[in-house]
Amino acid sequence: MKTLTRFALLLGLMTSVSANLVLSASADSTADLILSLKCQGGYNINIWRRYNSGELLYRAWI
Repeated sequence: MKTLTRFALLLGLMTSVSANLVLSASADSTADLILSLKCQGGYNINIWRRYNSGELLYRAWI
């Protein structure tokens, strides 16, 4: 039972993280690319910072 609970928790966490990565933010000429990551599983993540507000944006894709 302990193993099943851990598996369910891990699956829920992975689903939550995946859902957050899919929600991408659009970056335009008002933002500067500050970090580009190539992750395991073929994920690519770009992190941008808006010039005027300093807000961080990200875009992730496979």
